[in-house]
Amino acid sequence: MKKMVYSIAKIIICIIAALILLAAAAFVCLKWFASDDVKVAVGQKFPLLLMIDNQPVDEESYMKYRKNDPVIYGREGGSHFYPLVRFAQDPIMVKKLCLVDFTGDKIYRSFEPQLVQQDNTDYYLMIAYRNDGAVDIYYQKGLNPKEQNYDALLNKANLIETNFSKIDFAVTEKGLDLAVSLLDKQNRRISFSVKENRNSAGNYRIIAPIGDTSKNPVSFPVVFLNGFELVQKEGTAISVSIDGAGMKLQTLVPFVNYKKVFMSRYSGQVVVKKLNPNYTGSVEPLAVPAGAGEVTYGDNVYVITDNNGHSEIEQVTAACGSSEVRIRFSPAIPEVASLKSGTRIEGHFSIGIDKANGMVGGIYSITSTGGAVNFQMNPQIGWQPMPGKLWMKTYFWNCDIQTEGGSLKVNSRWSRKD
Repeated sequence: MKKMVYSIAKIIICIIAALILLAAAAFVCLKWFASDDVKVAVGQKFPLLLMIDNQPVDEESYMKYRKNDPVIYGREGGSHFYPLVRFAQDPIMVKKLCLVDFTGDKIYRSFEPQLVQQDNTDYYLMIAYRNDGAVDIYYQKGLNPKEQNYDALLNKANLIETNFSKIDFAVTEKGLDLAVSLLDKQNRRISFSVKENRNSAGNYRIIAPIGDTSKNPVSFPVVFLNGFELVQKEGTAISVSIDGAGMKLQTLVPFVNYKKVFMSRYSGQVVVKKLNPNYTGSVEPLAVPAGAGEVTYGDNVYVITDNNGHSEIEQVTAACGSSEVRIRFSPAIPEVASLKSGTRIEGHFSIGIDKANGMVGGIYSITSTGGAVNFQMNPQIGWQPMPGKLWMKTYFWNCDIQTEGGSLKVNSRWSRKD
């Protein structure tokens, strides 16, 4: 009996050892020989091998570039359109950011130093995320942040002007080189630093989940992190201390992009826009030359297509620094004031930046009922590093429209729904 048990134990051990060897061999093959598409597909099935997806939306197959049937219109169109979709820019533009998560402090759970620009002048600030859900924002003298601009995204923001004892923020060919030191509002010394020594850096890009905790959003936050990286464990010197006590750095799943990483991420190329800020008021028509082409209105450029004499919005773009953010619609947004009553249009949209398409995909609908029009948008597809419900799917935009003379009376709002 003992010999039989011993033999069975040996067989089990051999099977386990063989499985470990097979898993190791598969890991090596995936890491060195598989394409990024294969790695992403494997990461979706096995979260322990998470891979950043640079393009979560296949724009061509998702959009299908459909056209509106002219029968949706109940009257002749004019050479004009209504700019119902737009991007807006905060007065403070973020240029670089880094987010470091840790445990061990009774007040704070993560720090986010940022290099920002206001009125063509660079400043530093640091968002300190609290365990109670609020944030403390420490900023340099001369910067003029507004609480309401942060409250909508971060729920409760406390602004504190400070002198940083030290702050250096550089992204080099070897990775992140960051050092921060300041006194918090409890007069505790906060010091942390990150110095990577990479052999190579990737060129990932994601839309940041900056609005994932917002309860009452005033816009949809389009925050692109170009040159996005997670801080690698190998070769990195990293530490966080508060009041002399060392904090424990949080880590992500065992392998991200087939490397061990901290729950610390950064980007030296940040692009921030707000899609469709909440608005109540009038929207005036804009003229379109010959019914089609490009029309510039404020910071936005509208690509207009002609549909049997009706001007429809195919794309909206907006510049941010040297980059360009855009949203495309399929089918194009119709000329809403000319729709037949009882018409309902359902379509897709895709948000991208520069040459990167399909960073976010979503659905929209437009319904005309007895002279009133309802326009809704809901992001559906994106990428996030942690499992669970995609944060952006909970964002819903609702826009009620009434015709008033030659203009539109609009009431539009974003909300969060589980």
